[in-house]
Amino acid sequence: MGIVGLEEEPFWAGDEITRGRLQDELQRIYAQTHITILFVTNDISETLKLGTKVLVMDQGKIQLVERNRRTYVRV
Repeated sequence: MGIVGLEEEPFWAGDEITRGRLQDELQRIYAQTHITILFVTNDISETLKLGTKVLVMDQGKIQLVERNRRTYVRV
């Protein structure tokens, strides 16, 4: 069984530089461990930077699950 990390808006309080560094660090950790990380965010740019798979919800219902970022950008 893999390790799962749940992060809900973890970088929201940081300034832009700190958020960027934290995002880079999260990418580094993922590259080394390949653990599953459920990262909840409302920031589209953060989604596109960090996401390997994107799930879009509206009013509690799943609208889209996608690996292809181009598809997500069109939504």
